[in-house]
Amino acid sequence: CYKLLSSWSIEQHANHFLACSQEAAAWLFPRKHAAAQVWRNGIDVQHFQFDPGKRRAVRSQLRIPENAKVVCHVGRLARQKNHRRILSLLNQLTRQDATVYGLLIGTGPLDAQLRSAAQSSHIQFLGSRTDVADLLCAADVFLFPSLHEGLGIAAVEAQACGLPCITSTNVPDSADIGAGLFTRLPLSAPDQAWLGQIERSFQQDMATAEETNSDLADDFFLSYDDTAAIVHNALGIGLEQGRVHGFTSNGNNMVNYTRNTGKSNKKIKNSNPC
Repeated sequence: CYKLLSSWSIEQHANHFLACSQEAAAWLFPRKHAAAQVWRNGIDVQHFQFDPGKRRAVRSQLRIPENAKVVCHVGRLARQKNHRRILSLLNQLTRQDATVYGLLIGTGPLDAQLRSAAQSSHIQFLGSRTDVADLLCAADVFLFPSLHEGLGIAAVEAQACGLPCITSTNVPDSADIGAGLFTRLPLSAPDQAWLGQIERSFQQDMATAEETNSDLADDFFLSYDDTAAIVHNALGIGLEQGRVHGFTSNGNNMVNYTRNTGKSNKKIKNSNPC
């Protein structure tokens, strides 16, 4: 009821419609979404660049062996993020394979309830953290079976760190940066389908954006001047000079990815940067 009333109010009174994805626009203002401008959330790629030294340090701090298989999730401990499904999968994985660990990053109203549902000491609840980029370096797979998402910026950050991401089909396609690291499964799929994909992702030649120089930033992120122009054209207001991160639509770039697996680097075309 609240959503219906708020959507109606927005559609009746707003002059401009902005959203982080087309899916979010269709959800929030269904009768006006065609007029919406999509401003996709951006990230600092250098901050999320994979670092093997951070990987070793974080694993040492968390007492996770170097040869362990680590599944990670970043999100508020609330119904939307579907931690019940995450824990169902992690409980099975840790029961079947003693080398599997799970890292759950975030806080929320379901904290105590979810902790009690974890059946292995290998499943760690890390709470609210300011070092998420470092924690992603320690992981091997990012699990994101959300019930709904406007974009899913946590999945974008994980891909920037080179992590294979397994998401529900409720996560928009626009969260896929086009690096071959993004797999979507329906929530209706049985646990065995999800477990099988996790196992395949453990074997994947994992990758992280190594090329984080100014050329990459120019290819994928907007400058403050670019953003100011967009805001000025849309809303008639300006921003201070400087730099802001926001995704462009340029998809004709080759980016070098590696995650220190001992294998040769591979070139991945980012055909759909978000």
